[in-house]
Amino acid sequence: MLAAGVRLVHIRPGPVGGGMSLADPWYDPFWARLNEAGVPVAFHIADNRYADVSLAWGEDPDPPVREMSAFQWAFVHGDRPIMETFGALLYGNMFARFPNLRALSIENGSDWVATF
Repeated sequence: MLAAGVRLVHIRPGPVGGGMSLADPWYDPFWARLNEAGVPVAFHIADNRYADVSLAWGEDPDPPVREMSAFQWAFVHGDRPIMETFGALLYGNMFARFPNLRALSIENGSDWVATF
């Protein structure tokens, strides 16, 4: 992908594979390549499939995005995924390990920043 001239990588916010932090050292080879190439990563609001959250509150764990309940829009599709993602990156020491890495929040709003 880098050889093809990619200028931005998009990843949806939230844990990977249902429970692994993006800051887990297992992913360091991926982050190292972006760090070396100066390619930023963008986190765009997405259908994050927080099935465990939905199930814990008696909601459908896998609804189509346009059929999510108000609860799911607020806690599964809203601020929580982007806050947790940036929290994982910061508290997982990603930017110290990869000082040239840049992360963007795209269309996630900014109301969550003050809380974060």
